[in-house]
Amino acid sequence: MGPEELRRIVVRIAGEAAGLLRDMWGTAEASRPVSEAQNTDTVLADWDAEGLILELLRSEGLGGVMVTEERGVVRIGEGRLVFIVDPLDGSKNYLAGIPWCSVSIAVANPSRGPGISGIVAGAVAPIFQGPVYSFDRDTGCWEGGSRVRRPEKPFPAVLAYFEDFAGALAVKNYRDLTGHTGPVRSLGSAALEIVYTALGRAEVFIDARAKLRSVDVAAPLGFAETCGSRFSDASGGMPEIGFDRITRIRSLVVGFDEEYWRKALEAVKRAG
Repeated sequence: MGPEELRRIVVRIAGEAAGLLRDMWGTAEASRPVSEAQNTDTVLADWDAEGLILELLRSEGLGGVMVTEERGVVRIGEGRLVFIVDPLDGSKNYLAGIPWCSVSIAVANPSRGPGISGIVAGAVAPIFQGPVYSFDRDTGCWEGGSRVRRPEKPFPAVLAYFEDFAGALAVKNYRDLTGHTGPVRSLGSAALEIVYTALGRAEVFIDARAKLRSVDVAAPLGFAETCGSRFSDASGGMPEIGFDRITRIRSLVVGFDEEYWRKALEAVKRAG
């Protein structure tokens, strides 16, 4: 099965999971803790959305493993494909009634290479507004049913997460280096914010918290790379995306293109 067909499948599955989460939104059941999950913060909304994704992948006859936030690594049949799943990115927004959250599914073929180079298709589905964003290595990036056309220059916004002085200083450094006077925002769904940066709705995305994991970023980074964006960790190296486990992303710098990425990376390095 080729990347384009895999993209179509995960677009449909991510969209169905987003629909389930819309139906559960605002109910008492959605926020009920789930004791059997790996993550102590897991609630029924996370668990049920992930369970639906697992069921739908199996129904498609796709073989491989699912690396998932709540259930860990789950074998779904014979085969080598790896499905890296975040069933609910922006869960705190979701539970607080803030409609900025998403479902992410990335598909990796380890024979294509390690990490991001092995990711061949993926989808990020907003739960409440907007089309599904998707990509595959054969046909490129898609916004709903249309191929993405990126602007020559991005909208002058910075998307950033930080919890200490060094993180705040990185944003200040970027503004000083570029003369940037646009807004700085932290919206609460890193997956959507990385996608928005790739689409040119922001110049850069910076996360200096050391809280992101591979399931949070695999699909959006695959989208960003396919669209022509650049990214790295704070040292300039590639973030580790594991195919057999969830890996920690210590830092992340994403630029609309190489020029914006280099300036953001310099700003982060100057902040230490």
